[in-house]
Amino acid sequence: MTTRILTIGELALATGVPPRALRHFEAANLLHPRRSENGRRAYEAADIGTLTHILLLKRAGYTLKEIASLSRGPLDAERLLESPAPRS
Repeated sequence: MTTRILTIGELALATGVPPRALRHFEAANLLHPRRSENGRRAYEAADIGTLTHILLLKRAGYTLKEIASLSRGPLDAERLLESPAPRS
């Protein structure tokens, strides 16, 4: 069984998140795609799950810095409720 690998363009098309935003999330140390032999980003299913968490937390009002802090360790509802409320 092989894992489906997505390029940045394929992930952008599948999720509606522009490639520029995906690169920004990577620069913010939130996404960690592998690199293919030619140096291109290669996204796996785990990266899609991570992107989903990032988008959910952004929609809830968290900054990228706050999301990075929350991303250390397991992300669960209790931990979110214990964290300071996002600024609106």
